Amino acid sequence: MEKIKDKHLVAQSLDIDVQGKPFEVSIPMSMVVDPKNEIMLAYHMNGEEFPTEHGFPLRLIVPGVVGVRNAKWVSSLTISDEEATSTQ
Repeated sequence: MEKIKDKHLVAQSLDIDVQGKPFEVSIPMSMVVDPKNEIMLAYHMNGEEFPTEHGFPLRLIVPGVVGVRNAKWVSSLTISDEEATSTQ
């Protein structure tokens, strides 16, 4: 468990960044595995599927961090040694 805390959860989006690559955000795995944090992948809002503009099919919700880390349109999640390098 200690080794994973040094890694990063990378969420790749269906959106693209200014370089034309899929937009990615990352958060430290230490945040993800901490049971005090309420990080989630959401696919419904108020009992209904997310509308496209709010992040359909999946949205990463990370309370307590800058809004850009709450990625919309999540297409994949990976665990990486490196932080995501997307630019807006």
